[in-house]
Amino acid sequence: MHTWKVEGVMAYPSLDGRSNVVYSVHWRCGLIDGIAELNPPSDSFVPFDQLTEDTVLGWVWARTPKAVWEARATKAEEEAKNPKPEAVTVSLPWATE
Repeated sequence: MHTWKVEGVMAYPSLDGRSNVVYSVHWRCGLIDGIAELNPPSDSFVPFDQLTEDTVLGWVWARTPKAVWEARATKAEEEAKNPKPEAVTVSLPWATE
């Protein structure tokens, strides 16, 4: 299970008669983070002062399902445990200079 966290949001101060309309969410899941660009609010608009982290994460998961991000987070954790060796530039064996 991965830990999800909303790191921050961007909001329009005023849009269509509504205040603090969230349009972008910066989130973190395990070792990965991302930004979800949201669609304009619908009839299910939630006033900013009534938002919860679960509500905002629900918007993120509506854009890309939670399971997709968690699979990516699992892969990132596995790669962090077994990092690839650092790549270096090498001379071509047929180059004479």
